[in-house]
Amino acid sequence: MPRILIVDDRADVRRAIEAILKARGYLSRSAEGGCQALELLREHHFDAIVIDIFMPDLDGIATIQLMRNDFPNLPIIAISGQAVPPGSDGSVDFLQMAVKLGASASLHKPFTPAQLMDALEAATRGRRPAGDAPVRLADHYLKRQIRLSSADAQPRTH
Repeated sequence: MPRILIVDDRADVRRAIEAILKARGYLSRSAEGGCQALELLREHHFDAIVIDIFMPDLDGIATIQLMRNDFPNLPIIAISGQAVPPGSDGSVDFLQMAVKLGASASLHKPFTPAQLMDALEAATRGRRPAGDAPVRLADHYLKRQIRLSSADAQPRTH
């Protein structure tokens, strides 16, 4: 089973990615930031990394650069809810920068389970994802469950 390291300062994001990976037979470990991720990488084997760009202790860009020095062939998927930070002039897209610095792919949050899995599968096969992510039966199920949950939460007007 592939082992994935998830690096994000938000616990809810880590749990969501862990659930997606577990449903598809992947093993995962989590780190709250870049420093903890680097420690785990030195202690354990991972087949790929999913890492947030903006974190308080060591941001994703710096962490990716450090990972590339010690683990040059390790696939890395950069993720972020903001490619361009608020208040900036928009001239730097940090998701694009992450790819230029060695990430195999980047995903803008929120992403679908299919997009995450396509990026991971492409990266672990040694290529970048091409085009739209394929639709998977499990994704249809998840979307249906979300729709059903949303419908239950809506007030009924009968």
